[in-house]
Amino acid sequence: MTEELLKCRAALTLVGSRGQKCKKNLPNTKNKVERMLAAYHLTDNFPTVDNEIKNDASVKYIYLSPYKNAKHTGIDYNTRDIKMVKSYGPFYNIGGGDVPRGATYVLFYSVKKKGK
Repeated sequence: MTEELLKCRAALTLVGSRGQKCKKNLPNTKNKVERMLAAYHLTDNFPTVDNEIKNDASVKYIYLSPYKNAKHTGIDYNTRDIKMVKSYGPFYNIGGGDVPRGATYVLFYSVKKKGK
C-alpha cells in the first residue's frame, strides 16, 4: 500500500506541474505523525511515474472518489473526450473533505477537445 501511495504522489506531483496552479504544502514537523512521515513527502523518494501518466501530456485532471471507476464531475463530457487512464487505491480517507470517510480512489484522466 505504501508503494502505491508513493506512486500516486509521484503522479500527482507531475500532473500538478502540468496545470495552471497547484497548491503546495509542507509537512508540519511539530506534529509527531507528520514528522514521522516526512520522508514520504520528499519528491526525491518518489518512484518513477507510471508510463500511462508520464507519457500522456493530456493527463491533467484528477478526481477523488469512493468509486474506482467514477466519472469526473468537473469536466464537460459533451465537449471533451475524457478517458480515465489510471486509478490508485483504495486509500483510507479520514473524511472532512470532498470525499466521505472510508475507501478513496485517486483517479487520473486524459482530457481532449472533441474532434482532436
